[in-house]
Amino acid sequence: MATVADALALQIVKYTNLAAAGLLVFDYCITLGDEIRWILRRSWGVPAVMFILSRYAPFIGAIMTAYSGVKSQLFYTEVTQCTTFNDVSNAAHFMSAIGSEGLMLLRTYIFWGGSRKFLAVMLPFSLVAIILVVVLDTAPILFGTQKGEVFVIARCCRRAS
Repeated sequence: MATVADALALQIVKYTNLAAAGLLVFDYCITLGDEIRWILRRSWGVPAVMFILSRYAPFIGAIMTAYSGVKSQLFYTEVTQCTTFNDVSNAAHFMSAIGSEGLMLLRTYIFWGGSRKFLAVMLPFSLVAIILVVVLDTAPILFGTQKGEVFVIARCCRRAS
């Protein structure tokens, strides 16, 4: 049975996800003019694709995260009922992180004058960051393991066996 603390933790996660989505929409609204002027009217290349990934993939991920937070997922009888939904949501978050990492790496590479030594040092760090994002995003967040029950935040919920 869920405790009051578990319910409060779940509610905090829901509100945090919704607040993050609100900030994302606000940022989009105040920078849309600059985005059109500096990105969308120029020729397309790797930097533009990385920007589009880091800019628009979070919308898909935020919408899916907000939906999964609002929809009660407690005590699904089968894990497969929400696995596909979570896989698509995770993919949107991964694409966002990969685009952001790529943009950061590209900007810093240009700042350092196109140094190959810089790439030799920074590419492994970027790869580690991407792997950490994948590992942390796919790991469930467990709350309240009482009497064989497991409550999982933002993942498929199921009874522990």
